Amino acid sequence: MPIILKLTLDYTFKKMFSENIDILIDLVNSVLEFPELAKVKCKNPQILAEDIHKKYIILDIMAYDDFDRQYNNEWLYFLKNAHNEKEENMQTSYTNPVIHKAFKTLKRLSEDEETRMLAEAKEMAIFNKKIELGYARKAGLEEGMLKGAHRMIVEVLNENFGNVPDGVKTRIYSIDNQSTLKALLFESFKSKDLKSFEKHL
Repeated sequence: MPIILKLTLDYTFKKMFSENIDILIDLVNSVLEFPELAKVKCKNPQILAEDIHKKYIILDIMAYDDFDRQYNNEWLYFLKNAHNEKEENMQTSYTNPVIHKAFKTLKRLSEDEETRMLAEAKEMAIFNKKIELGYARKAGLEEGMLKGAHRMIVEVLNENFGNVPDGVKTRIYSIDNQSTLKALLFESFKSKDLKSFEKHL
């Protein structure tokens, strides 16, 4: 049995449900508080090559109802855990026969080399984006801390020695090492005059 793809991955989700409308209808009926849906039409069933590198792959659907209601929480659990399910446990874990069909379809997709390659590429793109955002967030925090340290040093010097010359400010603002700025902040309090402080720049 192949390693089952994650159904929560947008690529796998769209691949599965855009090509299996009956499963999609059952899913929507089960998880959304809409009247029972009689028909669902996919407005954008194709997955384009450039979609792999987009932030999200969207499955756009048009739903038609017949005003009968039905809800089933099994779908929510299956969507989250399908990639960890074992074939031998499906019969006891799920009573909805359409979910069994969905699992077989997902298994078939997981066995398809091209589908697996594209799904893994999409998952890697999401992972890389998270890494980039993490670095960007960290860089933003560090930049904010540096700017705060620069400003604090200049304010202390202004308070102690009057207006700080632009040349001294420029040298302070050019420092991007937090340890150095911490030491300079200490010196801004300790120095007896601006010239003494400048010796530490």
